[in-house]
Amino acid sequence: MPITVSEITKRLNDIANLDVCRKLSYTSIVSRLVEIGMLEIRLSADGKNVKRPTQQGKELGISLVKRTGRTGDYVAVVYNREAQQFIIDNIEAFVPQENDEDKKGL
Repeated sequence: MPITVSEITKRLNDIANLDVCRKLSYTSIVSRLVEIGMLEIRLSADGKNVKRPTQQGKELGISLVKRTGRTGDYVAVVYNREAQQFIIDNIEAFVPQENDEDKKGL
């Protein structure tokens, strides 16, 4: 069943030994997917930045589903089994290295 990147992050952090590895963040996964061309950030009709799969992302298994929340309908980006496996197979690319964060202060 396709799930959101927030759910992927939660599940991976639930099984990770956080004593020996860094916690994975939603932002690190999304940022990396944007960098490699699987997602793009667009301006929505109401002026908000939204993430959408590119053609390459769609081919990987990233898609959109309409959902209803407390404030009404919205579009969620979801990841099928193949897209989830891609994230797992490339997990090291999605975890920011300490040196990456250190460079921000320079």
